[in-house]
Order: sequence, then C-alpha cells, then structure tokens
Amino acid sequence: MNFEYFRPESNTQAATLLEMPGSIASYGLSPAIDRTSTARIVDLQSCGSSAIRIEAGKLVTGACTTLQSMLESDLLPKSLADVIRLEDRQNLRNMRSIADVILSGDGKSPLLTTLMSLDAQVTLYPSNTVTLGDYVANGRQGLITDVSIPLDVQFAFQSLRRTPQDVGIVIAAMAKWKTGRVRLTLGGTGITPTLVVDGIGSDGIEKAASSAYGQAADPKASAEYRSAMARQLTLRCAESLADLAG
Repeated sequence: MNFEYFRPESNTQAATLLEMPGSIASYGLSPAIDRTSTARIVDLQSCGSSAIRIEAGKLVTGACTTLQSMLESDLLPKSLADVIRLEDRQNLRNMRSIADVILSGDGKSPLLTTLMSLDAQVTLYPSNTVTLGDYVANGRQGLITDVSIPLDVQFAFQSLRRTPQDVGIVIAAMAKWKTGRVRLTLGGTGITPTLVVDGIGSDGIEKAASSAYGQAADPKASAEYRSAMARQLTLRCAESLADLAG
C-alpha cells in the first residue's frame, strides 16, 4: 500500500487537496484504507474547528470536535450524551470526531442514526449548508466545517443489543418538532441508517417501521426478527415522546 500524508493549515489548502483523486479526509481518527490502493490522507486537525456553541436554537460543533469533548460539554443534552456513549468506548471517543462519524458511519452507528432523525445539518466549505441526509445520499463529498443539531426538538432513542457492549441489532431514533413534524430513523444494519418517516403526525409509524425492515436480514438477525423488533422499538419511542409531551 502506498499513501501520502498531508496536514494543511487552512480550509482552502484542505479543499484543494481533497479535490485530487484518491484523497481521503481525516478529521481525527485515521480512516480505513484499502491496502491495495494508493491513497492521499488529508489530516484536517490543524484547520478544522473543535468549538462547541449554541446558535439560533441549535448545537453547533466544529467538524473536528471529538466525541469525548462533546460528552464533556455542558451544552450537550443528556439524550445525546447517552447515544454518544453507545457509539464508542472512551479511548476511541478521544480520537474520533463528529465528522469522522458522519464520513464513515454506517447503519450500525447509533450517533449517525440519531443525527439523521434530528435532521442535523452539515456546513461545507466555503459556506454551503445541507441536510445530513442529503450529504450522505450524495456520497459524503465536500469538506465539513460544522455540524448543527436542533435543540428545540423532543427526541427518543431505543436499541436492541445482545450485550451492553454489542452493536445494536435494531436501532430506532425518533424526533418530534413543536409543529407536529415527526422523523423516524432505523439503524442496526446496512451501509446507512434508514429514514422511515418524515411528516406530520405519527399514526401508523410502527407499521412503517416494520415494513421498512421487512427484508433487513444479515448474519446477525433475520428479516422477520428485525421487522418485529423495529415495530416494538418504534412503539417505545412513540411512548417516550408522549410522556415528554405530558
């Protein structure tokens, strides 16, 4: 395997490097590299922000903010802190950034599943803001500078795991806005989490979850089992949101 390593001092330099074929962005944790290929590693820690702040009712984190730094911030809601603890153990949380999760996370990632349910946004250099869902769907291209997470949203999370340390077999994350908008995202399998519902109200949402995982089989679980558990976890999320609403 051949690779080159660059650590640019500015976003302008980083963006230029990332436009070159074979370039791979690293926001903290070294990315997985195909040993048979030639890669250009672009380490963004010298130019990326690690600040955490509140802006216009959103939690805004710099792309290079580590998961452990987020956990230690007084600005982070407890519900998100609980999800981050499920994402990685502390040794990895000290190295892995929120942008690393967005760039390399798959359907088994509790945090990526959660961020998609909350309709988080990513700001790309120089000044383009897109939804996380669109960023993932479009191949995760572009230099991330910030991640914005809405705070004025009720949120519920459920996961089914064989052991506390195991990856979730089924993950359900549901968010509800004051307008009545509801988003449900399922995880536990696949290359990305699955957005199941994005609309007003939650009638029939458990059936939608069951249907969405009706063919979600892999070596860890059958489709029938995942479908049933997706329905059950979605119901639990809906109940939790109803309790929050009083």
